[in-house]
Amino acid sequence: MSQDPYAKLRLAAWRDALRVLAIQALAMTLVGLMGWMAWDERVGLGALIGAAIGLFANVYSAIALLGKPLAQQQAGGVLVSWLVRVGLTVSLLIVAMRAKFVPPLSLIAGLGVVIIAHWIAVSFWLSGRR
Repeated sequence: MSQDPYAKLRLAAWRDALRVLAIQALAMTLVGLMGWMAWDERVGLGALIGAAIGLFANVYSAIALLGKPLAQQQAGGVLVSWLVRVGLTVSLLIVAMRAKFVPPLSLIAGLGVVIIAHWIAVSFWLSGRR
């Protein structure tokens, strides 16, 4: 018998997190291509950068929250992880918006698409929701 009684639960959480991140990566690719094909390469690149910022923040959250069991985390660990994620997202958006080579609206659109993809993935494609 396994030493960790929560091993199956943790494995399912990692599988779900990777599924959500894969769906977000697909959405990131699609929004970048659509921006490039519908407008130009600057808009496509801006949407791709904005979406990558959102995806990077979610990768951080998955690693921070699933890296060790919740029972071993400190009381404020989840809150601190969320605050770091928000700070990371805002900081990267500010840096990207200061770069004048991409339109700010496309950055926000790319980030919005990744956030919507996250909500859709969590709502419909997690293994515990079937």
